[in-house]
Parts: sequence; C-alpha cells; structure tokens
Amino acid sequence: MVKQVICVLFAASLLIFLPVAASGNLSDNPETWCEDENFYEIIAAMEAAGIYAHFLEENSQRYEDYHAEYPDIAFDRVIAFVNVNVDKENYSDIQPVPDPEKITLLVNKQFSLPVDWSPSDLVSIDNDVNVREEVAFYFELMKTTMSEEGLSIYAINAYRSYSAQKDVYDRGVERWFGAPDIADQQYARAGHSEHQAGLAIDVLQSQGLPSMWDAAFEETSQYEWLKENAHRYGFIFRYPRGYSQYTGYNIEPWHWRYIGVEAATRMYEMNMMPFEEYYGRFLVPGVLENVRAYIQEQQELFRATQAEAEPEPPRVTTETPPPAAPNSDVEPEPAAADRTLSRILIIMGILVVGIPAVIIITKVINKRKA
Repeated sequence: MVKQVICVLFAASLLIFLPVAASGNLSDNPETWCEDENFYEIIAAMEAAGIYAHFLEENSQRYEDYHAEYPDIAFDRVIAFVNVNVDKENYSDIQPVPDPEKITLLVNKQFSLPVDWSPSDLVSIDNDVNVREEVAFYFELMKTTMSEEGLSIYAINAYRSYSAQKDVYDRGVERWFGAPDIADQQYARAGHSEHQAGLAIDVLQSQGLPSMWDAAFEETSQYEWLKENAHRYGFIFRYPRGYSQYTGYNIEPWHWRYIGVEAATRMYEMNMMPFEEYYGRFLVPGVLENVRAYIQEQQELFRATQAEAEPEPPRVTTETPPPAAPNSDVEPEPAAADRTLSRILIIMGILVVGIPAVIIITKVINKRKA
C-alpha cells in the first residue's frame, strides 16, 4: 500500500514539475523511484552502472554463443535478440504469445497465437478491413493528418483469422513450386502473423492497386512521411531492409504495426530497429523483475548510508560532571568571591566615568540658561 501511495504522489508531481520530469533524470533518493513511472530511467541508470536489466541468467551461455557467432553485434543487442530466440532456427522452438490481448505483443517465427484466438474489439476501416479499436482510432487520425498535407493512404489488408492466414501461406508455397523455405521469407505461417493479432495494417497510396505495387510503395512520398511521423500515432515500420536475420522477412514497406504511441516514440527516439530488439530489451519476462531487484538494492543502500550519516543523539544523564583536570582546555567556573569582585569593579568603572560626565553636562546647561 505504501508503495502505491508513493507512486501516486510521484505521478502527481509530474504534473507540477513537468520540465524536470521530462528531462528523464532520476531522483537521488531511490525511495521515490517507481517501477512504472521510472522504468526506462532506472534501466538507463543500471546500464550506466554496467548492469543490463535484460540480462537473464538462464540465457547466459546462449548470449556467449551468439556473440561468438556474430562478434560485430554489440553485446547488449545480443542479449535482446537471444531473449526472443533469434538465435534459434525459425519455427524450431515455438513459444506461445504470453498475452495475446497486449498491444505490445510479439508474434513472429518464434512466438505464435492460439488457433482459435481473435481480438474481441475489431472494427472496420478502409475497404472494410478490420483492426482493433485502438488501432483504428490512431490510423484514422494519422490518415487525416496525411490528407491535410496532400498525401493519400489506404488500408488494403489488416486482420486475418488463423484459417485465412493458412490459406495465404499455402498459396505462397504453391507460388514457389512447393518450396516453403522460399515462401517463409514472404509469408507468415498460420498463427505467426501480426495480422491475426489485429495490430498490423498493409497500406498503399491509392485504392485498387494490384499487389505488384506493394514494393513500389517504398518510392512514394507517403512512405517517407510514415518513416518520419508514424510513431506519433503508435505505428512502426515492422520489416525494414537489412533486418531479415532478426525478423525472418524481407523488407515490406507497406506493412505497419501498431504498438502504441509511447513504445513507438521511444523506438523512434532511440533509432531502434527491429521490434524484436525493443521487446527483448524492455518487454521480455524477467526484465521487470530485474528492475525491481535493483530498486530494492538501491533503497537498502540509501537507507544504510543515511543511517551512517545521522549524528549520534546526546546522552541524557543526571550525574554530576567531574571537575576539569588542571591542564584541561576547559576553563573552570569562576568562584563566588571572584564574581563579586568583578561586579564591584564594573560599578566603580561606571561611577568613575559617569559622574564627571554628569558634571560637565550640568555646567553646559547652566551656561546656556545664563
């Protein structure tokens, strides 16, 4: 309960001290830290101290093996990619998506959605394609902004059920003469598509264009605008060029994934691609536990430091203090006789100085009267 109260107070302080909070600086007092409000700032503080919040002990050997295979990849990125099983062969060790309802879920060739799962809040947008309600709201907002700037954009594909995705994949295999290894570079298998999550939208600059125009979208002004502005509406470029090692797909300039404004903006500001790295660094199970442990450690250290810095309270005693030693630096209390003599000398000094002064003043007054 105390923890929640502290968090609420901290959140309220953000409204009052917004410029300070916006700087991303942590308070020097760990007692005020909140795992929710300060999550990313705490991770930055951990990394500054040489601690990776996304380092999971159970994956330590896999980190070393993957880094040995790809030494040019920074170790913090290696950790992130291994955390989402990028080091494993595609479709070889499939794990279920932990929470299909989450906007920031990761579904790819390592993580799958249930066969019978579909979003409960699907709504229609362009061309009667369906997406989740939150996605629809931000897509329409983004589309309106682009229209005001003279750019048109339309959703041509969005939600697909498990069975619909299976049909798409099977047709892709047939297209490549029964070669699934080639089809896998362009099509997601059933259960492994972001379209089933209702979070992905395929877009083009005009309605009714044939599929051959998909690749040409990379040459449009709409594509350039999306790369620089889509994050403001919660969308990310999901399959960029040069990242197929991590995503499992070639570039798809038409495929935009909704992850929420906060996450998308953070990825944009960190210049981070692809989403696998972001998920493996911040969202994979285990990171939050490491952050909590660090907060607790810093709070305990802070309390210990404060306790050492506090002065020892004075002792209360009724005993008579011992007399000062003859060679002590403490001056002894003057005796009663000495005090009396001092008073007499002070009075005499006053009389010696005061009486002549009174006489002189009297004479001056008398002269003036005369």
